[in-house]
Amino acid sequence: MNKKLLIGIGITVVIVAILVGTFIIHVYKPTPTIEQLIQRSSEFKAPSDEKKALGYDVTEAEALVRQAKQAYDKGDYKKANILLDNAFEALEKAKISTVPVEVKVETICTDGIDNDGDGLIDNEDGDCWVREGATFCEELVTKTNTFNELTDIVPILKDTGINLIELVSIWEPCNFRSPGLRWEIRDYTKLDSARGTGGELFNFLNNAHAEELKVITMFETATTAPPAPPIHRERIAPWGSLNYDKEGIGGYLYQYQIANEEKDILIKGLNGEYIYDFGGVGLVVDAASDDVINIFLELYEREINMRGFDGLRIDHPGVSYCFKGETVWRGCEQHSCPDPAVTGDYSPLRLYQSLRQIKKPDQIFTSESPLTKPFISNWACNYPYYPPFTDMDEVAEISEDYPFCKILRDHVITSSISSDEFVQWLNNEPITYDRARYRMWRNWNMFDHSTINFILNDLRYPPLVILLCTIPDVPKVSQFEIIEEPPSRMLDELNISEITYHCEDRRAHWKKVLNVRNDNNALKYGTISNVWESGDSTYAYLRSYEDNKVVVVINFQGKTTSSTLNLAFESGITLHDELNDESFIVTEPSNFKITLPAYGSRILVLERGGD
Repeated sequence: MNKKLLIGIGITVVIVAILVGTFIIHVYKPTPTIEQLIQRSSEFKAPSDEKKALGYDVTEAEALVRQAKQAYDKGDYKKANILLDNAFEALEKAKISTVPVEVKVETICTDGIDNDGDGLIDNEDGDCWVREGATFCEELVTKTNTFNELTDIVPILKDTGINLIELVSIWEPCNFRSPGLRWEIRDYTKLDSARGTGGELFNFLNNAHAEELKVITMFETATTAPPAPPIHRERIAPWGSLNYDKEGIGGYLYQYQIANEEKDILIKGLNGEYIYDFGGVGLVVDAASDDVINIFLELYEREINMRGFDGLRIDHPGVSYCFKGETVWRGCEQHSCPDPAVTGDYSPLRLYQSLRQIKKPDQIFTSESPLTKPFISNWACNYPYYPPFTDMDEVAEISEDYPFCKILRDHVITSSISSDEFVQWLNNEPITYDRARYRMWRNWNMFDHSTINFILNDLRYPPLVILLCTIPDVPKVSQFEIIEEPPSRMLDELNISEITYHCEDRRAHWKKVLNVRNDNNALKYGTISNVWESGDSTYAYLRSYEDNKVVVVINFQGKTTSSTLNLAFESGITLHDELNDESFIVTEPSNFKITLPAYGSRILVLERGGD
């Protein structure tokens, strides 16, 4: 054979071997050893502590390390290694954190003491009254309620056990024909004509307050609608269709910016043009500027305080931009920061802090999310789904949290995590300043077949309601759960032809469970601990507050279950099942056996006078 050919073949073989080796190394990485994971984890601490000492926000990186440890503890070393990669990446991208302000909270709601020094005690204070009953949120997707219609349902809400009514925006919207876009405001000086008049709003608020119900509404502080769709929509809003004012006028803040070019209302990108929210919502507002803050301070005084609302829902609290070179997550998909990216820090926290300075102590802020920053890791896609930071706890008494909804859908109603794991999830949930979280099945954005069909037809919906009303913090219920059915047109689009649980039945169930919750401080303020010991998988937990103790047992399975509970009670105590009107004498607290029918539940209240 030709010598040159042999040499050529030899070189080719070497190159192929190198390429194959490289491929194997990079694609088929060997599972890291325990020693390697421990070493990597220990290497994280020093640079993390150094950055934290310099004022960097490393909470996301630390959260990823905690997730890595959980994966390690379960023996999933490959996942642990990936999470550590994400942790080091998040640490590298960490930015200087906002200096937190002092936050005072009415920490004990039954002691008759002004714990936070604001002149109000217990349920006079917004920190406490929001926990007293459930919150009702009106539907945004398919209809717009008039003030008169809201007045008519006030007695129904009161009777059901509702404490707070949370409205979408009440001012003139940009898109009159689309109920789902009425939060984009064209004119904050005019009420939404589809809602009604100022007199009808006044009458609704008076009726709600006469029934001792609170009412809040919302501002849109993150974006404003442009007057027409951009030419390059696919470049500006790559992950969603852009919302704009079809009438060609634009949102309130857009109009203000155009009329006052010297003001800092909207954020400009690196190309000098106003930028669009990377989710396709609208033009991004500079919520950190004095000009925007002054606008919303004036609006709050005029539209919230003077009209008699009891606070504000902070809608879309997170920033709507990213920085060049960053990758961000929407859902479980990773994307490069779309052009035009920005420079500078436009954190909206300064706006929310300013609004708190004029908020009355008996008013509250609720938030659509407990965090303001974009996701630079996929924590929301990995169990336990804990957010890496909860900076909205500084300003909002209570927040929604989508990871909780994910826990319900992926793990609880499927009984794929144990009672003990679920209780641990609740006890370790990131919440600061003694704030609260909403417990809900769906929010305004979740209007799909599986979500709505679950409410109307799934046999696990009744036990889910019991869980939402008996775990820590505040249940939230939507209009299409307890007031009316979704419109037939929407049901047709969702391919839902039958309804198992009709509205009257759903409302009666909520009323029954909320009556139990609202009568027991343990279910409003108490601690939670797991009491399930063995047997069939059920969720069984003890809520305790002073001498009020409640045991809740829930079965999400389509079969009869028998479980053994370990109760921290004295022998001989009596538990009364408030749902089924039965009583049980507990002779063996550490070996208390209980049977539940398919999809059944019990709320067992320790009879007063017992230990």
